Amino acid sequence: MMEPFAPWILTRVEALAGDRQIPPIVSYDTSDLTTRLARPGAASAASADDKRSIAGGMSAVLFMWLTFDAPPDVPATIVHRLTFTPEEKKTARSESLRSLVVESARVAVKNGPVLIGPPLKGGEWLAANGPSNISGHRRALVPVEGAHIAQRFAIDWVRIREDGKTWKGAKEDNASYLAYGAEAIAVADASVVAVKDGIPQNTPGENSRATPITLETVGGNHVVLDIGGGKFAFYAHLQPGSIRVKAGDRVKRGDVLGLVGNSGNSTEPHLHFHITDGTSPLGSEGLPYVLEWFEKEGEGFGWKPDNKPAQMRRMEMPMQNAVVRFLEPTIQASAKHEQPAADPADVATVDSIVAALYDVISGPAGKTRNWNRFRSLFVPEARLMPIIVDPKGGYALRMVDAEGFITLADKALAAGGFYEREIARRTEKFGQMVQLFSTYESRHAKEDKEPFTRGINSIQLMNDGKRWWVVTVFWDSERKDNPLPKKYLKTVKD
Repeated sequence: MMEPFAPWILTRVEALAGDRQIPPIVSYDTSDLTTRLARPGAASAASADDKRSIAGGMSAVLFMWLTFDAPPDVPATIVHRLTFTPEEKKTARSESLRSLVVESARVAVKNGPVLIGPPLKGGEWLAANGPSNISGHRRALVPVEGAHIAQRFAIDWVRIREDGKTWKGAKEDNASYLAYGAEAIAVADASVVAVKDGIPQNTPGENSRATPITLETVGGNHVVLDIGGGKFAFYAHLQPGSIRVKAGDRVKRGDVLGLVGNSGNSTEPHLHFHITDGTSPLGSEGLPYVLEWFEKEGEGFGWKPDNKPAQMRRMEMPMQNAVVRFLEPTIQASAKHEQPAADPADVATVDSIVAALYDVISGPAGKTRNWNRFRSLFVPEARLMPIIVDPKGGYALRMVDAEGFITLADKALAAGGFYEREIARRTEKFGQMVQLFSTYESRHAKEDKEPFTRGINSIQLMNDGKRWWVVTVFWDSERKDNPLPKKYLKTVKD
């Protein structure tokens, strides 16, 4: 927010890392500024450049969206540098000044988005008005209990049908929309702090509202959850009479809160979801969050299901207009597959079963893995468990069975080349069980000079007197704060 003391033209804005100010992270001027500036309370500008003219007593808001390749690249503090020049008309003051450069104090960067589960189930959900620098939610500066952008990272979740539309049949009927009646679920273990019910539903349409829109009715029938740490999840526009919780209730992640509807400030059935730092859905600041897992199926309104493999996404926030499939935190086989017979050569020795385990998941882009071979290596109740870094701090465990791993990995492995190999091993054996620390490195192509990741698979094996079986695979990846110790880069046998 800027309040200059005289008429000036904002000509440049730079964002700089507080500890390394050259080069700037980003620099905006002229047209870049015009498209990113808003003038709350000011009359519409006669021309695009007028937005940059800020007179005494006037304010402007600049919407910035900084992108970094990896979390370690995010600076601890940011400095904003603003350059102003006098307006063209001559005044005694403007003739005495050529430009004015103002630098802000260092602003601390708040790291650690909220880690949550899915707010809905299944696929073909489109993140309408989702996170981006041009989203209506991003720029909804609401003067409630101060000036806030509660919807900074909000998403309107609509569901896409096979023809690329959100509805089929009578467009004015809520039941024609695929999102209608879907279960909205808790994204975390939480306490219910607010519930609003009894607001009638709208007839779908741009200007059709069943009730006047006020601060009380804008979210329609809704639920607010306290998910801990001063963070609150807001679910809006639910069906009247469908809410299954009341204020004071405790809910578990995945519990049903209500059904997707079309109440409040809504044009069609959808779930509005966002997270803030306060209980007031609009009188608080929006906070970033990431989903533990989801599949990106496509992008944009009009998207239609196709044979292209979905992209597995982990610890990310769906961006504007992404079409996603939500995944549960623990996936087990919904239907049991008959245990396929193993190739005797794959399971004859410890070396052979480990070699088969790495080989079966490796291959070029476009190649479906031999999942029956994969299944044949595991005991029926085997578990595969990666350690996941929690952006809030700490770590989480994702647990899947063999079928769950196949569900997660099938499309992702076929979409891009993936080759993983063992580079070292430490082995311990007692009776019929073997414990391995198998150090691995992963590449997108066999010929890649450097791996894109390394880590350790902790593999537990069992011999039933006839063959070897994989019981568990438990792994963690190398990170800057978690380098591979040298002792795990050489092979040691029991």
